Amino acid sequence: MHLRAVGCLAVGAVLVVASAPSASPLQAKPRTAAASSTEGTKLLRNRGGQSARYTGIGQLEGVRMCTAWLVETVRRAPAYAISSGRCSTSSPSETIVNRRAKGMTIEFRRFVDTPGARLKVRVKRIVFASAKGLDLSIYALGPSLRVFRARGIQPLRISPGSPGGGRKVETVGIPVAGVRRKERMLRRSGCTTRPRTRRLLEDSWVWYHVIPSNCRGIVGGSLGSPLIDRRSGNVLGVVNTTTLFGERLPACYAGRPCEIRGGDSLRPRRNTTYAIPTSGLRACISLSGRFRLGGACPLDRRPWLTSTAPPVGVNPDVPDPVTGLPQTTWNVRLAGRLAYYRTKVGPAGTTDCRTSDGYGTPVALAQAPTYDAPLPLQNGRWVLCIVAGPTPQPDQRWQPVGKATTIVRYIDRSRPTQRIRVRVRESLGGSTVEPVFDLPDHAHFAIKIGPLATALCTDPAGYHTYTGVPFRIPPTQQPARVCIRSWDEAGNEAMTIWQRPVDGR
Repeated sequence: MHLRAVGCLAVGAVLVVASAPSASPLQAKPRTAAASSTEGTKLLRNRGGQSARYTGIGQLEGVRMCTAWLVETVRRAPAYAISSGRCSTSSPSETIVNRRAKGMTIEFRRFVDTPGARLKVRVKRIVFASAKGLDLSIYALGPSLRVFRARGIQPLRISPGSPGGGRKVETVGIPVAGVRRKERMLRRSGCTTRPRTRRLLEDSWVWYHVIPSNCRGIVGGSLGSPLIDRRSGNVLGVVNTTTLFGERLPACYAGRPCEIRGGDSLRPRRNTTYAIPTSGLRACISLSGRFRLGGACPLDRRPWLTSTAPPVGVNPDVPDPVTGLPQTTWNVRLAGRLAYYRTKVGPAGTTDCRTSDGYGTPVALAQAPTYDAPLPLQNGRWVLCIVAGPTPQPDQRWQPVGKATTIVRYIDRSRPTQRIRVRVRESLGGSTVEPVFDLPDHAHFAIKIGPLATALCTDPAGYHTYTGVPFRIPPTQQPARVCIRSWDEAGNEAMTIWQRPVDGR
């Protein structure tokens, strides 16, 4: 785990604490212990060819483990695979177009009963990848589609339509989080769709017109799995998130997305899996079977501006938990080849970046490369909408508002109430102490160890960085008192300090 040393202002002293990296949905092991991560799924077998229709679904290895699937186009065309955009970029503003893939592979035919039949191929190029407004990636593979067919790999066809509620569907993917290594194989979950959700907010991302369902077994590794119409066998969408294992997480955080229902209503829906619709991608495939951006294709044809922003959670009343500096402004750094941009700000529940109302006058990027307007004072989730273009006045060359960049900020002044979890292990060599990162409530730690009789946990002096490496207290330094302070991602200190005597018994 990569950890950063950060500064955090405490009462009477500056503490240097450590922070955990932001969590990604479908990446971590499920935190809800009530059910197995694969409950409701079935391991697929293919020794007799009974699952041949799933041979085009494989395990993508790249930025993270994902599921990807081979696309049906034209028999002699190049081969393409589709997955989640966050398998290549987690940025809410970045759009990758025609970039060489480095070290990415897809392994097909991962059936539990045919380990010798697997086929691993190299990803040649990232045709498109983005998590901005949608969550999709398209990969060009080395072999042609004809070669895959000759090897017994069947591509999946994109459905021309997108479903409403009540459609019988299935997801097929390769979950890995919480799954034993020998069972990280193709699994199927039969399920039913629900009425479409117009907007979905999860951590720093906002997605549009997603398809909810009650599909099960969606954990790390499942990202990118196809949502398949059980009647036609065609793909309706790409799995991109779920609330299955997020009951203990704060609403709208990674792993517990919220449906935006208007007004101040941002609510997670229990036991729901979401998929990005794929019907529009048919317009991106030319008659020769090649993916082309532009025209009727709904995908961004260029990157526009990219942004670098602090974490979503922020308390303007305390210093930034990473830099120790005031965090009273948006502090969004913009970069790219476009010379101008426009913005609007509003509550996440009522502000749609895809509508033109509310945008300000164009600002020159060279004069204001950082959007540094004051943050809203009211608690809650807010969005900053950005569109960019090459001219002082918006024209047809500007970024369409329908493809606007959205930056999410959560004004959070609440102190974490969840207790700090600490692992303490005793051995002949001493005691080992390890605080547990529970994002977002416990994202930064400082630790103090002193003599049992004199160490005072409420005294800010003597605390040191917790770097993620467990502290060891040798027998010669025992009995001792261990004190641990914690801060959430917004910089709010936990209500209680964890403390415990350690004497090796």
